[in-house]
Amino acid sequence: MKDARIFTCSKCDAQYPKWTGRCSECGAWGTIAESQIQKPFLKKKESVVSGAPAQVTRLQDASGAAVERLLATQFPAVKVFAGGLARGSLTLMTGEPGAGKSTLCLQLAHNFSSRFRVLYITSEESVGQVRERASRMGSFGESFLLAESFDLGTILATMRTERPDVVVIDSLQTVTASDIESDAGSIQQIRTVSAQLRETAKRENIAIILIGHVTKDGALAGPKSLEHLVDAVYYLETDTKRPYRLLRSYKNRFGESGKVLVLQLTAKGMIEVANAATIFIQNYESKPGSVITVTLLDDQIFFLEVQALVSKSAFGYAKRTSSGFSRSRLEMLLAIVKKHLHIDTDAYDVYVNIAGGFHVNEPAMDLAVVVALLSSIKETALPGNTVVFGEVGLSGELRIVRDTAMRLAESAKNKFKIVYLPPLEKKVSSALQLKSSNSLSELVAALAW
Repeated sequence: MKDARIFTCSKCDAQYPKWTGRCSECGAWGTIAESQIQKPFLKKKESVVSGAPAQVTRLQDASGAAVERLLATQFPAVKVFAGGLARGSLTLMTGEPGAGKSTLCLQLAHNFSSRFRVLYITSEESVGQVRERASRMGSFGESFLLAESFDLGTILATMRTERPDVVVIDSLQTVTASDIESDAGSIQQIRTVSAQLRETAKRENIAIILIGHVTKDGALAGPKSLEHLVDAVYYLETDTKRPYRLLRSYKNRFGESGKVLVLQLTAKGMIEVANAATIFIQNYESKPGSVITVTLLDDQIFFLEVQALVSKSAFGYAKRTSSGFSRSRLEMLLAIVKKHLHIDTDAYDVYVNIAGGFHVNEPAMDLAVVVALLSSIKETALPGNTVVFGEVGLSGELRIVRDTAMRLAESAKNKFKIVYLPPLEKKVSSALQLKSSNSLSELVAALAW
């Protein structure tokens, strides 16, 4: 064997032939260090193309059993795994500390234990702590098994002995393989542990759910290859100021991805939020500088309040502050307003906020932000039953955005009456008063401001 030098990023596991100060994959500085890999010697007559060919077949002639799915009948499993949890699959449940990952996965285990054999392995908490948390969720039957271990070998042996249908491991970053000389949570440990668990899941036909940590930047802790190794990735997002949680499916080889489930964390676990579209505007009151818009997060509609405060600047350089909305996009919109509506925005300090701590990054917010700015400048409020959405171009033109029909349907469902938006591509039958404009100047004329 021959040692080869390679440089590896400790944050994302990217590899380089020579050292560099900044990782081009994740953008981190000072994370690249030298490591050695063993490279086998090839005999003189050996060749990498000397292997036997694989057996091939036509697609219509291919045979094999369909993927067996474990179907639950209780919430939240019936919503999280709508088509069933596939046997032999490896699912990663990740999110920030305190988001409720362990609580949610314990609920999922409870749901599946009513029909299948479930093994819950804890490596962060003691069995007593898990039992105390589980006691608030109701009774667990004899099909629910609980074990405490952080050693990979012990976990694999337990799985072979108990032969469960579903395994939950809390958490991936605290499980260690004894043959790897590095600390728990390191890239080498996570890569080895996840690869061994994936192999066991496929071989033993067990569905495994892993709980994973994230970094302070919100990225998945561990090598980038982990996301490719697992079959499904769920991210539990949270706002510490509210009890709501957003469960988003980023990847799912056995079902639909791009789904959002709005949950609320209670003493008895997670419950589904009714009428999730309006949870951020429950106390809305119409006032100058405030506008309701409708945004789309994956497949979930949310109505949000866009707040703007515009005041005369006391200094030579006007301030631009935004929360929940891109500051660079705000500056672009101010330049458009100055150019095409002839308003000297350089003379004003501008503050924009998305109420409720929501962060939005889609063009449909443009028109709502502009109208909120104009409302603050003119000190005039829109009617409370009004929704505004659409993209604003650099020439001051208004552009239609994706899923407009869905946004309009949800607006009508939630008793809104008036919608300001760009011109529609085709006529839409709606009970709403649709007030479309081709440009910002047309919109201002329609508003009579």
